[in-house]
This record gives sequence, structure tokens and C-alpha cells, in this order.
Amino acid sequence: MSYTLRHVFNRILKTGFVLTTDSEEWESAVGAKLWYSKNPPNINHVKYLHIVADGLLENRDTTPYSADLLEMDGDIFSKIFFMLSRHEEYLPFEPDDHGRFTAGQSQAFKQGVLELPIVDMLIRNLGKKLLALFPSLPIAHPTYQFLPTFDIDHARAFGWKPVWRRLGGWMRDITQGRFDLISERWKTIQGKQKDPFDTFDYIRQVHRKKKVKIRMFWLLGQYGKYDKNPSPSLPEFKKLIRTQSEIHDAGIHPSYASHLNPSRVIHEARTLESSSGFPITHSRFHFLRFRLPESYQLLLETGMQEDYSMAFSDHIGFRAGTAHSFYWYDLKNEEETTLLIHPFPLMDVTLKNYMGLSHEAAIERSAQIIRQIRTYGGRCVLTWHNSSFHTRDWEGWQSVYEQLLELGTGKNG
Repeated sequence: MSYTLRHVFNRILKTGFVLTTDSEEWESAVGAKLWYSKNPPNINHVKYLHIVADGLLENRDTTPYSADLLEMDGDIFSKIFFMLSRHEEYLPFEPDDHGRFTAGQSQAFKQGVLELPIVDMLIRNLGKKLLALFPSLPIAHPTYQFLPTFDIDHARAFGWKPVWRRLGGWMRDITQGRFDLISERWKTIQGKQKDPFDTFDYIRQVHRKKKVKIRMFWLLGQYGKYDKNPSPSLPEFKKLIRTQSEIHDAGIHPSYASHLNPSRVIHEARTLESSSGFPITHSRFHFLRFRLPESYQLLLETGMQEDYSMAFSDHIGFRAGTAHSFYWYDLKNEEETTLLIHPFPLMDVTLKNYMGLSHEAAIERSAQIIRQIRTYGGRCVLTWHNSSFHTRDWEGWQSVYEQLLELGTGKNG
């Protein structure tokens, strides 16, 4: 209950609160009053707002919970806690091929509100109700923010690879009949053209033009099926990391197999610190592959302070129901932690690969979400990849990104 109230009244409405279970203290207190209980108080002369409790915040276990998330009345505190704590992800679920909790299993998706910041809507509506009863209540609203982020999974398409990986690329192109790639690969290796994934100059220029800072998350795992980054010990790769980290904030992109392995996260973070020259306290799991509560407990153990993994890979929207940052609540240990979670609603591979949207549809759906975030003063964290500006497989998506950048930074986005 305290965790939920701190998020609502301290971080979002910024009006503060005092929590008491003493009815006499509550009755005699000066100021706006809210009564949270199944039954109203036996008092007639005090003005107050009654929120009818449904019992979720009294439970000490993760029993199934169901409520109409879009209903602005009822126990809004339980709904807010249900979404922020990711209560439903502690229950048995059917993992996808990567062991992830999918969008389709969430209550928000089933109720058709995944693309709405339902928590922010509930809080805004609560603020309106309180102001209607107590017009002098000092309520403030957060200011909209925009932060583009990039996952650097593949710093190079053809370069910076050992001979055996280059030979494997050649053989794959030949067996698949992609002779155009053979030519492109050869020209790149010869230095006759720029590597198609070397889009860092473009990334810097387009964001400098908009005067917006970005954050880059670097994949530095051991080579594997889902970790295809260059060797972290490669001097050219280390130089790129150093150069980019002097321009853009750096975070670690814990590798595919690291989400339950603290030693790997520590090793990869320290490697990034050595290459970047900066302390690393921000993370985003590769493939958004994490499991609650273990993966977030791991981040705390390894010294991470902020995480950007809170999103679904297979569908855009608000996994935790909010566009605001919030502190992770460890439901297993029943405690608020110091790990700050930055949810993000939009990602390139989600729009193109998982949802199969056209350029126009991707822009339209994204614009609707950005408008929602603006309305509720949230933080629009946009996630992209340096490799998604490669014109062969991502033809036209550079224009999509630039339009989203315009929507995110423009006054009327």
C-alpha cells in the first residue's frame, strides 16, 4: 500500500500523503482526506473520497487477480499495483521460444488496453476527483520527455569477424542464392564501401539536428546463436565503444544467456566500463529476455541502478500500464527496491517483424501512443537498432524512424 501511494502521490501527483490506520487521527487531520476500505467510515460531517478496497493489497501471496482495468472507479490502487508489480508474471504462464511472458497473456492485452497507459489514466482521474472535492489541493503533473535508445547488437554486418565467421557468411549467401549479398560483403571487406550496419555517423547527425540526447546499449556477450556481436577484445570495436560513449550515454545489453547469470552480467558490464571509460549502471536485457523476480534481483546484485527492459517484444504498448518510470517492487520478498524501471512502448523489430506493420501503419500506431504519453506527461522511450537503417532488409524504415523522431520531439506530436 505504501509503495503504491508513494508512486501515485509523491512521484506523479506530487502532492504528498500521510498514511494512517487510526480513524480518530484521520478525522482530525487538516486537508484533503481519502478513505481506503471496503466500507465507508461511520462519519457524516467530514468531506472525503472513498476508494473501495477489493483486497489485493492485503494479500501476501500471488493469487490470480482480475479487474476491469479501464473502469476508473473501484479499487484503483489495486489495479495500479497489479500493473506496476507485474503481479500476473509471477503466476504460471506459457513461455515463448525464448522463455518470455508474451503480450497476449497479459490482462491489458486481453482487455484491449495494452496500447493505453492505463495506470497513468487511473492516476489522472483520481487527481480530478480529489480536486473536485478539494480545489486547493496542490496537484502537479509531470512534464513530457522523449528519449531515443539504441541496442547495438551488430556493430558491423560483414566486418570485425574472425575468418571462420566470414567463411560461414559466404557459404550461407551461396546456399541461399543471395548473390547480391556476396557482392556487398566483398566490397565491404575490401573497403570499397561502408559497412551497412555502420550507421553511427547518421545516428549522431540526426539527433544532433533535433538537439536530443540518446542512450546506447552494447551487447558484449560470448559468441552464440543469439549473440553475434564482435569480440569485446577487438581493438576496433573497443575504439567504437569509447568514441560513441563520449557522445551518447552507454548502458549494458546483457547477453541472451545472462538473464539468470549474475557473473556474466558483471563481466559484461565491467568490460563495457573498460572500453567506454564510464561507470555502467543502466541495462536492457538482450531479446527483452528476463524473468521475475530473478532477473531484476540479479541486476540489483550486480550493481545496476536502472533498467530499460520493461516492454513486450511481440506487441507495442505499455507492459506495466505506464509511461512513467517507477521503482521495482519485489513481490517475492514484499519490498520496494532501488531499481528504477524505465518502460518503453515502441521498438522497431516489434513494429516490423512481430506485428508485420507497413510503414504507414507503424507510424500511425506509434503516433497514437506518443500522443497518449504527451497527454499524461510520460516519458516516451523509443527503442531502435543501428542495423535497422540497413536499406536491404529495412527499406523505408529510416524514414519511419525520422518521422517518429519528429513526432516525439515536435510540439504537436
